[in-house]
Amino acid sequence: MNLRCLNQPRESIAISLSKWARKLKIPLTTKQTPIDAAIIIGDGTPDNIVWLILTHRLNGKCTVGLMKPSEFPRFASVEAIKTLIKGERVENVLLSVDQEASTLQQIWEEAEKSLRNAAIEFKASRVEGRFRVFDCIYTNHRFKTLIVVNGVDNPIYKKHTIEDHLLEFYKETLGEDLNTLLNESEEDPKEAWRRLKDKEEQIYQQLLTSDKTERIFTHHIAALRLLITQE
Repeated sequence: MNLRCLNQPRESIAISLSKWARKLKIPLTTKQTPIDAAIIIGDGTPDNIVWLILTHRLNGKCTVGLMKPSEFPRFASVEAIKTLIKGERVENVLLSVDQEASTLQQIWEEAEKSLRNAAIEFKASRVEGRFRVFDCIYTNHRFKTLIVVNGVDNPIYKKHTIEDHLLEFYKETLGEDLNTLLNESEEDPKEAWRRLKDKEEQIYQQLLTSDKTERIFTHHIAALRLLITQE
């Protein structure tokens, strides 16, 4: 997959994405390139870098747009779906959100409430723990909304974010023990990841080629494969 940033070039999300695309030698497409589908992330970095790497790992000619809306809270990004469906004319949209301290049940209730509030009709067609697919209709436009909830089901993390996956990958590929790191970070995965800044590039480079990537980012990869199909 090719990736195109849908945020403005001066926004921090776009600056970060461009920097890491150069470092990792992953080309980004230009703003003139039509997109086939879109990814909306609820947070900025490292979410944007993870999706840059995961899309690059999947071969194919399709182009996927990536954007981070400025609105909060978590599912305020649902409003951006309507712009993408009508403006970019995409048929599938993927939302990636952190679980944080919520339960998964609370997350799905929040997601469905946000879809209803946005006047989007929906029906769940695939239901898994951290991954759901909704068949949607908005003003006669039919499309799929795929939602991936970031986090690893491991009690060592006091909240669950995209950094859970990066830390698990770090542990498995470099054979490092996370207990000391998390103790020093008060079990906060975001803080633990910040403490690994000097290993950041090494971990990203390994994510590009490691056979462990798909296992640790199982739902993310599954969502990407569905994102570009009409199934």
